[in-house]
Amino acid sequence: MEVRFKVPLISIFTFDAKTGEETAHRELSRYETAKVTRNGQTISKSYIVKKLARNSLLISPPNPSVIVVSLARQIGYLIERKEVGDTIGPFWSFPSFEGGLDDMAAYQSALNSLTKLQEETAYDIRRRAALSR
Repeated sequence: MEVRFKVPLISIFTFDAKTGEETAHRELSRYETAKVTRNGQTISKSYIVKKLARNSLLISPPNPSVIVVSLARQIGYLIERKEVGDTIGPFWSFPSFEGGLDDMAAYQSALNSLTKLQEETAYDIRRRAALSR
């Protein structure tokens, strides 16, 4: 909305006044397309990490005359390659020094194995790239 007026003061001077506010709304949409070509092989490997559980007997002799046997739920992890069906593991938890089972040790072992697989794949990609030059 804008209000404007003009008042002549003397024949030589005029007084202009303008008041109001301007509002504007701008909208921009842009779509871009590009043609991209890739050279070389694409390697894609997918892994599934399965969580396993089993009941196990823990036999721990605190002293030679007494043998303690206890039942525990053991947690493990199995790594399976999605496309091929190869499996790595299972990685089972083992007794901790505090008593019971250390479930995080099984998870950490599976994670270390998966990290090693990724490093071997990256090395294989670099080796193949160097051979193709």
